[in-house]
Amino acid sequence: MKQVLYMLTCVDEAEAKKIAEALVDNRYAACVKMMPVQSTFRWEGGVQHTPEVLLLIESTDEAFESINATVKKLHSYDQYVLNQVDIPRSNDGVYEWIKEDVR
Repeated sequence: MKQVLYMLTCVDEAEAKKIAEALVDNRYAACVKMMPVQSTFRWEGGVQHTPEVLLLIESTDEAFESINATVKKLHSYDQYVLNQVDIPRSNDGVYEWIKEDVR
């Protein structure tokens, strides 16, 4: 098992909370943090500026398929971005907590 952090933006707080709760409730994530962000990106031929909610999902690399399937069911975007970042080190106890909480 490898500890990872997934990043996902959502259209609003309601969608972010729905996804976060599903991930934690199903034990695909140990914790999900939410924060408002302003995203700038190119989409459909132009530059877009959009307020979104960023989810930081603390989990494992093995949980990717379950997390992605959950996001696919609950997310409103035609093309969402779910990025995985490996966590090479954490303070004492974090790895054990995530390993115990994510199944």
